[in-house]
Formats: sequence, structure tokens, C-alpha cells
Amino acid sequence: MCQFDLFPGLPKDIGDQEGKDCVKCGEYLPLDAFSLASGGKYRRSECRYCAQELARVRNELRATTEPPRDDHQCPICRRNAGEVEGAGGKAHSTPWVLDHDHQSEVARGWLCHTCNRALGSFADDTERLSRAISYLNYYSEGQNVEAEDQLQEFR
Repeated sequence: MCQFDLFPGLPKDIGDQEGKDCVKCGEYLPLDAFSLASGGKYRRSECRYCAQELARVRNELRATTEPPRDDHQCPICRRNAGEVEGAGGKAHSTPWVLDHDHQSEVARGWLCHTCNRALGSFADDTERLSRAISYLNYYSEGQNVEAEDQLQEFR
């Protein structure tokens, strides 16, 4: 099945029409296949079909995962609900988001919005995260020799 089959109203060949690649399915689709993001200033990075599928997975995981306790702390930044309230860009109905593996669709745990976005920005890639840590260590520790060796490994 081609991604265009999921959008019967869209032309199969977009020709000169402006389009973009969906970051989830990789299909090049017309702009109409992408919803406007919050605020309506730009188009979302995933197509409508992929966004619907992501929402379905998130809703199923939330329905089958025990909610965080009242005294929950983000396992990454160790902040509690009061400390993360309003962090992450916009007001959310809850300070916690259910992090999950996008490949296996398995829930991993409740994170604050900021830490969840950070993991997403690193595409859950532990090699990238390791290089980021080495980079930060190099510059935060006065460019020490040990950190320099770690950083050189990634240059």
C-alpha cells in the first residue's frame, strides 16, 4: 500500500505542487497531507495519517499503563510535578508524558515534557547522547585531558 492510498482526495502525482517528506513514513506528499501545527504558522513534520497512528499508539499505551504516583519525579531530571509544571513550551494538562519506544511501541515510563523532547531530539540514539555528554564534559570541565580524549574520538 502506498501512502497516497491513505489520502484518496490527493493526487497520486503532485507534479509542480509544493510538498514535503513525512519524517515518519518518508513519503513525499503534498502540503495538504500535513496539518497545521499549533498556532498555524507552519505544517507539522509528520503527515496526517502518521499523526493519527501516533495518537492511536499513545492513547492505547496511556490506557494500559498505570499513571504516575502523586510523588512522581522525572527519572532523568529528578524534578517533581510542581517543578516541571509549565516547562516544555506550553501549558499542558499534566506535567508528565508517557515515553515510549517508537519502534516496539512499548511504554518506558513517565517523563517531564522537557526530558521527553530531549530524548526525541536525539532520536533515542545512545551514541549521539554519549557524544553530547562528552562534548558537554569537555567544555564544562575546563577542557580537561580526559574529556579531550573522549571528544577527539568523535571528531
